[in-house]
Amino acid sequence: MLTILDLPNELLSSCFAYVSDSTPDVQNLRLVSRRFHDSSSPFLISEARVSFTTRSFSHLELLANNPIFSKSIKKVTIDVSYYDSSLAATRGMYALACVETLFLDLRRASNPHTAVGADRQVMNIAAQIMQHWHDIHEDQFDDRYASKTQKILLESFGVYQDLVRDQELILETQCMRRLVRILEKLVILKSIVVEDFENIPAGNRWTQDEVSEARLKRNCLMPSPWQGTNKSQTTPPTDILSGLFEELAKSIIRPTAFEIRLTPPSDLRCIHFTREQFRAMRETLVRTKILSLQFLDVGICYAGGEDYRFTADKRVLRDESSKLCDFVKGFFSSSTPLDELHLSLKGYANLSLGYRRTFSFCDIFDSDYTPRCLPPKMTMCSVPFLLPELCRFVEVHNYSLKWFGVDLILLRECWKDALDVLRGLENLEHLEFVLPRDHISNGSGKNPMEMYNLRETQRNPLMPR
Repeated sequence: MLTILDLPNELLSSCFAYVSDSTPDVQNLRLVSRRFHDSSSPFLISEARVSFTTRSFSHLELLANNPIFSKSIKKVTIDVSYYDSSLAATRGMYALACVETLFLDLRRASNPHTAVGADRQVMNIAAQIMQHWHDIHEDQFDDRYASKTQKILLESFGVYQDLVRDQELILETQCMRRLVRILEKLVILKSIVVEDFENIPAGNRWTQDEVSEARLKRNCLMPSPWQGTNKSQTTPPTDILSGLFEELAKSIIRPTAFEIRLTPPSDLRCIHFTREQFRAMRETLVRTKILSLQFLDVGICYAGGEDYRFTADKRVLRDESSKLCDFVKGFFSSSTPLDELHLSLKGYANLSLGYRRTFSFCDIFDSDYTPRCLPPKMTMCSVPFLLPELCRFVEVHNYSLKWFGVDLILLRECWKDALDVLRGLENLEHLEFVLPRDHISNGSGKNPMEMYNLRETQRNPLMPR
């Protein structure tokens, strides 16, 4: 009588694929026998994450040198957040940064719709902790009388300084070349994600029991996203991005999916690519089918109370817009036909005020659309459009676009005109539409969703009944 042990390894792997989403089940399978171990181990780790620390690089090297995991990892996330040397130099500024980090973590992880029960208790406890940490910023603070939570921050400050030194040591070496050599060992690597901010999963809320020393230390040791914290004047290490593409272009790595998720720096002019670096970017993405570029809005607050460091200098705005448009255009300039294209400029706060806008859609993409820019699935979030540009967009994508997520910023025109134009997408099967924030009301007082039925039962969800 045949048993599961008589199956060839290929069929065993196919069977184990049904429990690949359950880590405990895969771990149990690895304990059954050597054959089960070898056939199920590839399902244990399919994704890896690396940041610019000695420990993280060493961990990824161990995975890449493992004969099993080097053949199972399909996706690598490169964390480009950084430890701020200006915060490591001044304890008072570091304390303010920790206050803001704790506040942000609470705001993201707590339930925004309720402020009762455990949530209210947590907020009260956190408010006391943040006040104690804020006191460290005062000149008259005496370490001898530090509270328990203040001692946690003071101890974390020393660890943070060590992390800054470790990061500087990594960045001073040829870290990009070393990283790409590690990635080359991952033989089925298909997807690369570059991000500077790791989102808290939905439902990961603080409870009273979780206001622990370990969690507070974790918040004190969180690296900074590129948007920065606490009005720091430190420029984020944006050259990591250009250096990464330069080394990837020299390697055999040609991912089928590439995603960039960043919080925009306070001055976008620091994101600078030379012509050769843009060429390296195009070479790296020559086989990519899914491209995603997102400038995130993570709600970071600063010591002075501002939500973002706006600038009213028109010259700076023009220069920033030029750098942003060049980067977006370069990222989406690959000659390979795409399956998906996703662009979000939501985190670029200078788009939120009308007089600050210095570019529109045609500055990001070429006016003469080529076949590579005709993916069947596309999202556009907080991308500024003029109505003629939207008309041209619909004309070119009329037959190819089937899935469209759109959150328009209209320049001067109204939302009704935009909806009328989007109805021209004849083959559209799915639409996720967010009302333009800058629409001009037509005075009807009606909700646009009452006037336009967004349904998937028709070819174009915008078509009327």
